[in-house]
Amino acid sequence: MWQAHTIEANGLSLHYHRTGGDKPPMILLHGITDMGLCWEDVAHSLEADYDIIMPDVRGHGSSDIPESNDTFEPLVEDANALIQALEIEDPILFGHSLGAITSLSLAGYYPDVPRAIILEDPPPWWMPSDNDTSDAQTERVIGARDRLKSLKNKSADELVAMQRAETPHWSDNELKNWAQSKLKVSLGVPDLFGATDFTTWDWANILAQVQCPTLLITGDTDKGAIVNTVAADNLKSHIAQLQVDHITGTGHSIHRDDFDACMRAVKSFLNEIK
Repeated sequence: MWQAHTIEANGLSLHYHRTGGDKPPMILLHGITDMGLCWEDVAHSLEADYDIIMPDVRGHGSSDIPESNDTFEPLVEDANALIQALEIEDPILFGHSLGAITSLSLAGYYPDVPRAIILEDPPPWWMPSDNDTSDAQTERVIGARDRLKSLKNKSADELVAMQRAETPHWSDNELKNWAQSKLKVSLGVPDLFGATDFTTWDWANILAQVQCPTLLITGDTDKGAIVNTVAADNLKSHIAQLQVDHITGTGHSIHRDDFDACMRAVKSFLNEIK
């Protein structure tokens, strides 16, 4: 029976589920507008060998909504606070999208903390951008907020039916949890990307500090994946130990689009670092 608890971190109550057991710890960090239980299928696949912790990021799921939610930096501190509060040693971090860039950043800011990191199609903020403007950022935030409002106006059943029509290959658990996450997420979450130009961060210095084994899982950009070969090669130039596993036929949600192939890549990497 999975446990559900909260911790206090950075002035907020953060909710998480945990599979438990005396096993190596693994923290699964979800993407924007998702929640911890969006990892349910992944957790079932790994819980025999790992103690899986699935937090709800601030503003998501059952975690508190911050008064100000317009920057990314606190997510790294929240993840580290969770690790410290639970007295977790040498965790493996497995993140999707927003959770992946959080995992990567944490490994740069706190290189002694993670045992290894697994990055599923993170936003490639380490890449230089010459054409991204504040107006473009604002337009993206407004568009994301409008889409989220439209989703939150639907019932859970309507959301499941809508997403099943779009992604019939997703499991019932994925569809159920995806729908619930959209009903629970704060409308302020899109502003996470509105106030900070992440490409101006000193990524060369951040990435130079990443010492742990690292796996990057990529999909097809023509199906919605956001890490292309140029971005993957660029990341490899900063992190010599980086392994890249491309899963053909998948988009941004790689573990949902081809669960079996994604888990084979993950388990192969995990077997290598034991």
